[in-house]
Amino acid sequence: MDKTSGLYRRIVLIELNNKVKNPDPLFITKVTDEDMRYFFYKAVTGIKTALEEGKFRIMNSEEQLLKLFKRRQSPINEWLYEGEYTLGDLNCHTCLGLYNIFTDWCSANGYNKP
Repeated sequence: MDKTSGLYRRIVLIELNNKVKNPDPLFITKVTDEDMRYFFYKAVTGIKTALEEGKFRIMNSEEQLLKLFKRRQSPINEWLYEGEYTLGDLNCHTCLGLYNIFTDWCSANGYNKP
């Protein structure tokens, strides 16, 4: 568990959620040298663009995926998100009361070590 924000500045998550209906089990054997040159060209072009701009272009879907990733890095982040807690909500409880609510939530959601 990284306790800094460095990971989030360096990571780009890409959701690969496209399902191929009838995948060709022999696809990889059909990839030609010309195909590989094109894949390499696209990769180098993308890296060149990122270097020129000083960052990768992040789409809204990747931003949402990163927010989900951050949230799921810690049970407490997930608990706060699911409970839609605000700072005002937390101020109304004692530390022990919040801890009990949190540990009950952890037990109900499969977190063994809150």
